[in-house]
Amino acid sequence: MLKNYLRVAFRALRKQAGYSLINVGGLGLGLACCFLIVLFIQHELAFDRFHEKGGRIYRLLVNWDEDDGGTSATTAAGFAQHLPAQVPEVEAAVRVENQRRPYFRVGGETRQVERTMALADAAFFDVFSFRLLRGDPATVLADPGNLVVTESGARALFGDADPMGQVVVLPRRSDAGGDLTLTVAGVMADVPSNSHFTFDYLAPFALITEFMGDDALENYTNYNFATYFLLRPGADPAAAEATMNAIERARRAADGGDDGATRQPLSLQPLHAVHFDTSVGFGNAGARDVRYLYLFGAVGLLVLLIACVNFTNLATARATKRAREVGVRKAIGAQQRQLVGQFLGESVLLSVLAVALGLALAALALPVFNAAMGTGLSLLDAGPGVVALLVAIGLAAGLVAGSYPAFYLSAFQPSRVLRGEVTRGRGAAFLRRGLIVGQFIVSVVLIVATLTVYRQLQYMQEHDLGFDQEQVVFLTPPGAVFERYDAFRARLLEDPRVMHVARAGGLPGRIGTSRGYNWPGADAAAAADGEQGASFWTIPADPDFVDALGIELVAGRTFSHDVPTDTMDTYVLNEAAVAQLGWTPEEAVDQPFRAWDRPMGRVIGVVADFHFQSLREEVQPLVLNYIPWFGSVAIRLAPGDVRGALDHVRATWGEFAPGYVFDYRFLDEDFDRQYEAEVKEGQLFAFFATVAIFIACLGLFGLAAYAAERRTKEIGVRKVLGASSRDVVLLLSKEFTALVLVAFVVASPVAYLLMRRWLESFAYRVDLGPGVFLLAGLAAVVIGFATVSTQALRAASADPVKALRYE
Repeated sequence: MLKNYLRVAFRALRKQAGYSLINVGGLGLGLACCFLIVLFIQHELAFDRFHEKGGRIYRLLVNWDEDDGGTSATTAAGFAQHLPAQVPEVEAAVRVENQRRPYFRVGGETRQVERTMALADAAFFDVFSFRLLRGDPATVLADPGNLVVTESGARALFGDADPMGQVVVLPRRSDAGGDLTLTVAGVMADVPSNSHFTFDYLAPFALITEFMGDDALENYTNYNFATYFLLRPGADPAAAEATMNAIERARRAADGGDDGATRQPLSLQPLHAVHFDTSVGFGNAGARDVRYLYLFGAVGLLVLLIACVNFTNLATARATKRAREVGVRKAIGAQQRQLVGQFLGESVLLSVLAVALGLALAALALPVFNAAMGTGLSLLDAGPGVVALLVAIGLAAGLVAGSYPAFYLSAFQPSRVLRGEVTRGRGAAFLRRGLIVGQFIVSVVLIVATLTVYRQLQYMQEHDLGFDQEQVVFLTPPGAVFERYDAFRARLLEDPRVMHVARAGGLPGRIGTSRGYNWPGADAAAAADGEQGASFWTIPADPDFVDALGIELVAGRTFSHDVPTDTMDTYVLNEAAVAQLGWTPEEAVDQPFRAWDRPMGRVIGVVADFHFQSLREEVQPLVLNYIPWFGSVAIRLAPGDVRGALDHVRATWGEFAPGYVFDYRFLDEDFDRQYEAEVKEGQLFAFFATVAIFIACLGLFGLAAYAAERRTKEIGVRKVLGASSRDVVLLLSKEFTALVLVAFVVASPVAYLLMRRWLESFAYRVDLGPGVFLLAGLAAVVIGFATVSTQALRAASADPVKALRYE
């Protein structure tokens, strides 16, 4: 019986090869999209879950007041140094600092590779399950002179040579104590792509004293590090957190601060929750809102639903072609359950072919998908369980999609069928129309989403940022350049194609410093020290910074090379900071103001607000301070001969930093990197919208072909009576075009609500006007009409004599 079922199934597929191809192709394409999204969601949900002790690892968070930045993932070194001995639930503590992109000198060449170096405590490999391939995990980070390299990091530095025992030098400014020499003592596997922190080189955390002073391992001044605690088996994290907070309140009270009896300054965050917590600042740059997973999952299901709709639509539309087969089978004794089994078997056979096609298409699309999403997904690495899940999804989709046609076909009455009285029921026709509308509703929503994302992205890239980002190149020079900076700057300015040269501790899009400030004020009497205070974003900047970036000076002046007292204790504020302090720009000039660890200084100027962060955020209060915390040099080039100007900058670099690879970036391109998430979203929506429309059009194409075939004699009669080809095309197209219009009307409010909510996450955003909806509707109608017209035109061009002989 099974052999006979298979024979009949293959015969039916071969006889209707065109429709079978549409079914397999549409379902396979829908499954490929679904497979990619399942792999992506599985990758995201597996973030940080490869650590064997992950269930006991917690990240320490510091809960500041909202005005001071809210909850932060960066902590002081002292917490890990002192808390473990006082909190019995803690087994080990690890501090990690992973924001360094240092220069390395290997042999005679010094270069800054596009890779990061992290600093970590000696217990790092005991707490985390990163694979150390060579070296002793217990001691490899205990010696401050050691270095651990990943496999790809080793290739970047040493090529194919054995990295073990290789010596690298970290050049530093001479006033910082000389160069650091490190020896490779370990090689580890590359950090998995689903780790919330990544690095290519790992050095002992004890090296932090070389950069921040002898007390850097135990003070509570610099909040620059991530702190992780490994709790003992069975320990209660809530109890550990309560003990930590009691200790921290006591420490703050002993230091003369507010003990905050009811405040919880510290909290413990499970490692598995880190990747999905977008509310945490400073150190959670790669976090992803879990709602995006729901969104991607919904899109994948909708695309697969469209493919299943095609399957059902075409099967029911072609039902009358097999009506006599059903009648004969029933007349000779076939039971309805046998016929259901027959047709479900055909559906499963199509599903198997579609699954194979879907897996092949997913494998081909993975490199492009990985490039767009910044992931490293692979079907080979997914594991047999995931692959089995993908296959099960495909087979289940085919079975569900084929269930209605199977029961529909098997319900034909043999007596009526054999007399030629098969009617095309209104119910089936209504269902097919409803399914077409549903397909295009999804398609229109995806088109609107794609257009909105790209409009918002274009708006952010073209919005007036309050500074001139064009023609600005920035460098991250080694200490040798900063030691001779005045001569370096003078040599650059010798070329008229170089307009301004400035030093900065951060540039728009790369501001990571927040600092506490104090000033006398109306509430000073209520403050214990006679001053008010708040935390503001800070840019260490020299006198050329404002001119180099084209920032508008509103009141007062900026720093000057000719005024030695401008360093350290003079400040330039932006308008947002002045407004928060309750001053006008003119009133702010000469007001007392100081950094929390400095004597009282004064405000010397006010600049207009400019966007130093992405347009997701409103412009925040900002302080410019002429302090020697410089890591970048910004160079404004004159319009015109940019290549020639860069050649001059390159030559100057070679003179002042011989042996260092010249590495530069344009500020406008670097600022736009903040919108990578929006770019990826736009690419994904565009991809899925294209796939959804293509699958919907496949089904529309098949149904139009069927409609044209069903009305062959009618078309022949109309043409004999004088109907033109245009009349026939309009006759066959108007019904389907009307369905697309209905879909547009239903989809528009749904798309509006969804995209309005998405745009609410941006402080500066485009208006969601009618244009984008009209464009999406027009695109859907034109695509639908073009799809149907191809079949209608073919039918209209047929010889009417042959049409009248049809059947």
